[in-house]
Amino acid sequence: MSLRVSASLLSALAVASGLAIAVPAPASAADMIAPPSEPTRTEPRSEVGLLRCEIAPAIGVIIGSKQDVDCLFTPHRGYGAPERYTGTLTKIGVDVGFIRGGRIAWAVWAPTVRPHGALRGRYVGASANAAIGVGFGTNVLTGGSWKTISLQPISVQGQRGLNAAVGVSRLRLHYVR
Repeated sequence: MSLRVSASLLSALAVASGLAIAVPAPASAADMIAPPSEPTRTEPRSEVGLLRCEIAPAIGVIIGSKQDVDCLFTPHRGYGAPERYTGTLTKIGVDVGFIRGGRIAWAVWAPTVRPHGALRGRYVGASANAAIGVGFGTNVLTGGSWKTISLQPISVQGQRGLNAAVGVSRLRLHYVR
């Protein structure tokens, strides 16, 4: 399965987030971040926990940015012990400015039966962020083990800086034992 992002989708995200930006979406940028084909599983999914991430500072350089993340997955009662992950959050698209870092929390939707470290892997989705002083951002991402995990933002990024970004986000998580 490949990811295609249209200019109209990115423009809609910009308008929805209050950003006044016209965004062309080059097909090559979408092709660069498309995850490799893997079989997907169709087990029932439910909300299994919360993933909280600390995001390192970054400078947007027109076509994208890359930030380190340090995350803690806290499963809901009965779904196992907390798990730590590290990784990177990469944005491809219009990204201009600087950010001092921040935090984001996602509700984790996954198959109810999953092994330890199941959140490791690559996630991809559309994103929109803005900061003038204190800012906000949203990233709905899908991926992980067998592309069965969905990360739904429940707490927007507490960013500080001057930044505007619309495009596609890719999150890569590594399980820390």
